Amino acid sequence: LKNMYASITIMLVIALAAAFVVYRRGSPLRYIFVGAAIFIAARILWFIGAIVFERTARYILEDAMPYRAFIWLQSLTLGLWQGLAVTLVVTVAAIAMWSPRDKPIHAIAVGVGASACEMLITAIVSLLGMLVLFTGKKSDGAQFNLAYDMAVTPLLPIVEPLILALQMICVVAGTVLVVSGIQSKRYVSVLGGGLVFAAALILAARAVTGCG
Repeated sequence: LKNMYASITIMLVIALAAAFVVYRRGSPLRYIFVGAAIFIAARILWFIGAIVFERTARYILEDAMPYRAFIWLQSLTLGLWQGLAVTLVVTVAAIAMWSPRDKPIHAIAVGVGASACEMLITAIVSLLGMLVLFTGKKSDGAQFNLAYDMAVTPLLPIVEPLILALQMICVVAGTVLVVSGIQSKRYVSVLGGGLVFAAALILAARAVTGCG
């Protein structure tokens, strides 16, 4: 189980270290917090869309195609929607608060803030899950399953923080593209940023699901 704790620690260290680096590079903390707010807003928007998908298309498509094909289509659809949700929220934030005086490091800080927020939430949820698992009642079966998984795939917990770290790089790149596109009115850059968001989120979701 030490790898589980190592995974949580790695996520916390990456999130805090990335935020510290952009802060030391000259970005005020407010841009990091804006990024965190963007992540939360985009996730709420994505969740609403996911509910709509579950209540409409799921029951139609699940019986119309092989299960594996449906899972890939679901991942693709929700990933594209999540990428669109992030792009919309970043675009609104850029229009509302960006000025010609803002520097590229500020856009980088926003992307770091969004990814760091996701990492921190993931780490906290994982830690709380482990506490509930090992302190709650009637958890012997769950403890056995977890111990078995760790014995068979001992490095599995290390994969998630690495995936999230790579996703952070893509989210930062997507944020810079969207913000620069809004500033320069080059909307091809905004589209490119949206595609980067979608691709990163789809691949990260499939990688985590596949590893799990």
